[in-house]
Amino acid sequence: MYYTVLFARLLLGGIFTFFGFNYFVRIIEPGHIPPDAMAFLDALTTTGFMHPLRSGVELTSGLLILTGIGTPLGLTLLAPVMVHIMLYHYYLDPRGIGFTCFLLALHLFLAYGYGSAFRGMLNPTAKPRWVKRRRLRR
Repeated sequence: MYYTVLFARLLLGGIFTFFGFNYFVRIIEPGHIPPDAMAFLDALTTTGFMHPLRSGVELTSGLLILTGIGTPLGLTLLAPVMVHIMLYHYYLDPRGIGFTCFLLALHLFLAYGYGSAFRGMLNPTAKPRWVKRRRLRR
């Protein structure tokens, strides 16, 4: 199982590192995009911050996952990006839904594999460190 997790981590981290880096360097250009999807992407582009923000998060998360230093943090940062990608391909450009489902499967597999790292984040009764605990008096 160790090698399966390692392979999934390297694959997911490599993909998001490449596509996050691609925004800043333009190694590959996007192909044909449906008109509705193009209108959506144009709206994101004209705001001037959404694409650099998303690509920066993809690059940072990809590097964290790829190197293995902070993989749970990279997976956490990547979760909203994965939701965005899934919804984009589901509603606007269904041609990429297969690859997107593959990425989601890798992401969920790694989140399950690193599950113990998320325990504190998923604790419903978590308290900040400065809150004093009340002792029961008898």
